[in-house]
Amino acid sequence: MAELGPATRTEVGSKAWTLAELGRHGVPVPPGVVVPVDAYLQFMESNRLTKRAAAGGDERLAEDILRGTLSPELAGALRVEAARLGSRLVVRSSGVEEDGGLESYAGQYDTVLGVAPGDETEAAVLRCWASAWSQRAMAYRVDRGEVRPPRMAVLIQPLIVPRCAGVMFTINPLTGSWREMTVEAAWGQGDSVVSGAVVPDFYVVRRPRRSPRPVQRILARVQLEVVSDHVRSQAHMHQVGEEEPVPVPAARVDAPKLRHAELLKLCRLGLRLEGLLGAPQDVEWAVEPSGRVVVLQSRPVTTSAGVRRAGPVLWTRQFIGERWAEPATPLGWSVMRDLIDGLIAYPETQSRLLDGGEATQLVRFAPYFNVTVFRHLAFKLPGAPPPRFMMELLPP
Repeated sequence: MAELGPATRTEVGSKAWTLAELGRHGVPVPPGVVVPVDAYLQFMESNRLTKRAAAGGDERLAEDILRGTLSPELAGALRVEAARLGSRLVVRSSGVEEDGGLESYAGQYDTVLGVAPGDETEAAVLRCWASAWSQRAMAYRVDRGEVRPPRMAVLIQPLIVPRCAGVMFTINPLTGSWREMTVEAAWGQGDSVVSGAVVPDFYVVRRPRRSPRPVQRILARVQLEVVSDHVRSQAHMHQVGEEEPVPVPAARVDAPKLRHAELLKLCRLGLRLEGLLGAPQDVEWAVEPSGRVVVLQSRPVTTSAGVRRAGPVLWTRQFIGERWAEPATPLGWSVMRDLIDGLIAYPETQSRLLDGGEATQLVRFAPYFNVTVFRHLAFKLPGAPPPRFMMELLPP
């Protein structure tokens, strides 16, 4: 067992290493301990699973990991350290290969919430190790040409019970614009935002252009501006330990999850993370009941996240958002997307004038329309800037 402190990425995995780096620079992150990669490798060896892993794994390897046994030394240290962190814990996979600049592995490995110290913690560690050998994770590695067996650490932290939580991108993930940040927020646990269980509040904030880090910190205080805030009603929220969503207090159902002052404070923190880590960031955050913002995870925004870095693309939920307020399931979207595309897609014109591009897109279970082609066709010549009134009609 290792405390969340100075260590190398290959010892503690990318997730834990990043949080440790941020903590050393004074960023508010939960404390934690790490079951290092060496412990995983020793477990695989002692349970006679190493050869199967080196051969690329098989369909039963994950099940056999779940049935494996921890060494007495590791099991004892795990119980002692976990008990020091509190009565409710979160156990998170921290793969060496994940959260990189090109591939994120986002959603491939497991996180277990609301774990009690003792037997539950041991089972959660095994579940995180086993998730490296799920059919989904193995297919992900094959698609990307990764031939090395995964190296997995596990991060254990106290469970944060937030007032609200969500996701922040320090550049706009829909357009790739470095002049905008986006924030999604919901009451309760933030996993409901990531999984699409709720339609969150969605905020767009104007940010400073790229500049040297000392200049960026100054500009962040004077140049942040809320461009749009779409506040969504939320009648139920997810709380760890509850099998079903619980009601949101009546006074909060229609209230914004973040006041503008809180939103700008969060965005300034996001720009600080970007400066510390050297690249645009995809940040999971939570606001504690006291009002303190805590960073739960920060990873680089990767090309696989669908970020476009060139070309003026205008995506909107301005019309569909009122009629499709609930999260879109993958199955439902697979049926509806073709029908919607048949009504609004102009593929030949889009290709000739705007270098192609899809007509619709599902972002965190919410459908968006690409209305760039209408802006170009109806109101201006190709290559000319859009008129201001058009941007007001169809805001991002």
